[in-house]
Amino acid sequence: MRENDLEPSFISDLLGQEIASWERIGGGRNSQVYHLTSKTPTVENQFVVKRYFRCSVDPRDRLGVEFSSLKFIWENGLRCIPQPILASRQHACAIYEFIEGKKLSATEIGEAEIDQAVQFLAALQELKTRPGSESLTPASEACFSIQAILKNIEMRLARLSAVGYETSLHAEMHAFLDEKLRPTLIEASQRCYEGLAQLGKTLETELTQAQRILSPSDFGFHNALQRSDGQLVFLDFEYFGWDDPAKTIADFLLHPNPIMDLPSQLKAHFAEALLTFLAADQDLPERLRLVFPLFGIKWCLILLNEFLDADYQRRSFANEGMVNRNSILVNQLSQAIKNYDKIMPQLCFRERKITWVDY
Repeated sequence: MRENDLEPSFISDLLGQEIASWERIGGGRNSQVYHLTSKTPTVENQFVVKRYFRCSVDPRDRLGVEFSSLKFIWENGLRCIPQPILASRQHACAIYEFIEGKKLSATEIGEAEIDQAVQFLAALQELKTRPGSESLTPASEACFSIQAILKNIEMRLARLSAVGYETSLHAEMHAFLDEKLRPTLIEASQRCYEGLAQLGKTLETELTQAQRILSPSDFGFHNALQRSDGQLVFLDFEYFGWDDPAKTIADFLLHPNPIMDLPSQLKAHFAEALLTFLAADQDLPERLRLVFPLFGIKWCLILLNEFLDADYQRRSFANEGMVNRNSILVNQLSQAIKNYDKIMPQLCFRERKITWVDY
């Protein structure tokens, strides 16, 4: 079998069951996802096969992280995730339970769904001291100091700055970096420096282990399905691991996926509920206020990833080559500029209540 092929016969051999049907049902930016039904006459005869992107430029072990993380969570009794079944490193694929559910739209999300999201994150924290937790790694691009966040942003800026001025679109991208993101980064960095000094901390001060949480990292309703009874099942744990709760909250509030374009009161409800649960970390509200614009800048840079050849290849893999690069670049630049506007409102905390003020 060629590396670019994923044959139903191979999955049949892996499962030990004959395949009755096999169809592509989508995927994210990093994977291909298939729904299969076996001929075995049991209730559990439907599965999801996920094939992961592999590239020498991006060595992240998405398969290993997702499968082992879901296995750890499942074995500790949480059932709002798909059950991991089998994995094959040789062919960069894994088999999971098929979830019968629907994708939500932003208009279908209310406080009940927000509460389920918070409850899931809270339940993950109950696993922090369970056997096996010590082997869990930091989440993808986890940063445990503000200096580490700044270094990550500078790395992303440097990669994009090295891209040539091939078209007028590339020139627009460079103008956006130079005229918008860099000045905002300088201002936000200064605010972090001053804010941390008031707390008696520095940019290099790292979070203690007690302040770190277990997080899916790319967490939100864009990675969830709703069962017919209203219960949510959370998907996509390729980036799971130890993380800063400020990042988890900021990413949830800033995520550019249309499903996450929620009313301010629902975003505030999420942040306030999680802050209340994590009240033992007394520095968290101020840390979130300081790093919020930094993660806003980072999201703008993530949206521009398709200007980089390696990231375009990843998108092409997930869509089996059926992409028009120019149209993607137009869309991604437009989204980055739109997302930049979300940085301008700044979080303000008063007794863990959130309001929005001008940045």
